[in-house]
Amino acid sequence: MFNDKKVSALILAAGKGTRMNSDINKQYLPIGGIAILEHTIEVFEENSYIDEIILIVNKYDIEYTEVLESYPDIELPRALELPEVLESYSDTESPKTSDLSKTSDLPETLENFPDVGPLDLEISQSGVAIVSTEILPNVSKISVNVTPEFSANFSPSKTPTNTGFSISKYKNNFSKLTKIEAGGKERQESSQIGLELLDKDSDFVLIHDGARPFVTDEILNEMIEALMKYDVCCTCVPVKDTIKIADENGNIEKTPKRSTLYAAQTPQGFKTNIIKSLYNKARMDGFSATDDSQIAEHYGYISHIVKGSYENIKITTEEDLYTAENIFQKRMKS
Repeated sequence: MFNDKKVSALILAAGKGTRMNSDINKQYLPIGGIAILEHTIEVFEENSYIDEIILIVNKYDIEYTEVLESYPDIELPRALELPEVLESYSDTESPKTSDLSKTSDLPETLENFPDVGPLDLEISQSGVAIVSTEILPNVSKISVNVTPEFSANFSPSKTPTNTGFSISKYKNNFSKLTKIEAGGKERQESSQIGLELLDKDSDFVLIHDGARPFVTDEILNEMIEALMKYDVCCTCVPVKDTIKIADENGNIEKTPKRSTLYAAQTPQGFKTNIIKSLYNKARMDGFSATDDSQIAEHYGYISHIVKGSYENIKITTEEDLYTAENIFQKRMKS
């Protein structure tokens, strides 16, 4: 609470992190032995103004970890991603229940998994694990029953659970974390899902990337204080490099004045009623943006800059992990 204003935090961690070249979603990779996402949540948890935290994660990770927590003796590899295996069906009519009753109905499905024994696929909730099937809109659940031979011989790949991601752990360890929900296919969809979960009395909301663990308490405080005066705020840092604008052929057209250029970071802050209304409008208009403040700017709002930090990096690539470890070690020493 800040000056009688209820402050919400919306942390987005639903991406797959394909640029990281890792079997693990980037937000679950460790820094200093602790998952990136956990570092991020902790900053908001410890901020004196934040009243609630809404966490949006990948749908598959929610289902996967809930199953593993329900069946602690079962090990099902993340490598066995049935939604991807079934992509060949995405351009055809969705199979009916009977079409998935036998492994033989999925030609060549198991060729990429030579160490996996026969699998029985059933449209039920009786199996060991339940896997999302977004590409099969007429099928709500697929239960995967793993053979004893597979369980005995398989060496589990890295999973969210093995790297610190646990739904029950996060709910228990962070008192301000009120909801964990599955996100959408795109960031904008995940933001809208999260906005609808905010407390009805929320006055301000800070939307933040789960993969930015080095945001500081000072940045959060400055943004919350700025929202008393401004409708939209964006964390930014001045660019260090000269920026060139090129045409579609790779030819430089002009060089903008560097002193006017800023790199946008998160959190981005908003008066809650305004950003919720703008997101609804953007959905109806079919407008897509790459960050939240861009939606507000599109509809005529001016974003006020809140000074960020060059350490407030978004961990996206393997190189970012090395930088993150250095930042973490530096802060541990200070």
